[in-house]
Amino acid sequence: ALFFSSGVTSYPVTLGSAAADWNDFGMVCAPEAPWLSIASSGAVSTSSSTSGGAVTDTETPDGDFVGIDGSVCVVSAKQKSGNETQKRSTTFVALKPKPWPTLSFENSYVDVVIGEELAPMK
Repeated sequence: ALFFSSGVTSYPVTLGSAAADWNDFGMVCAPEAPWLSIASSGAVSTSSSTSGGAVTDTETPDGDFVGIDGSVCVVSAKQKSGNETQKRSTTFVALKPKPWPTLSFENSYVDVVIGEELAPMK
């Protein structure tokens, strides 16, 4: 799986042969992932300005919380070996979590059950 975040926005391609032997990189994802793109070098990157794909939506009506974007993708490319060219492909899962900026409690106290973990409180 490839995990994208504000600190990790791109993954370079790892090739078993010279980069000049590879061309025609392409990518398809299901569900569609407009937040992912592939460069002519094969690097997969994300844009923070777009979202989509499978979204685990935990957002409240006032927009306090967000979920995670995700998609299953297939990257393909042509590899030249001597006089022959072969199409190669690989599959991966791309995930782009959107962490909650805060976690607010409505009450001045919190009830817990013994053995239950409590989220850190300020």
